[in-house]
Amino acid sequence: MGPAAGLPRSGVARRLFLRLRRTSGPQYFEVGDFLPHTLRVSEDVEGLVYLLNPYVVTAGGEWEAWELDTSCLLGATRFRSFWHLMETSFRRA
Repeated sequence: MGPAAGLPRSGVARRLFLRLRRTSGPQYFEVGDFLPHTLRVSEDVEGLVYLLNPYVVTAGGEWEAWELDTSCLLGATRFRSFWHLMETSFRRA
């Protein structure tokens, strides 16, 4: 399992977590060193992969979710949880 709820382990994760808490919606960011530590929860479908980040955990214990564009591998869109990622994905469909 990931770190204790709400407490990212690394200093970089902590800074990203604090920045995310100040935003109201998903944000695009460079995945950098976090990518090898994520949990892939989907197949590559039309260039998109869903990942969970164990370094950023909500108070309820949910891991942060990412939507990674595999066609460029430059960055991803962050969501507070897998629920928020799915909700956004289904609204686009």
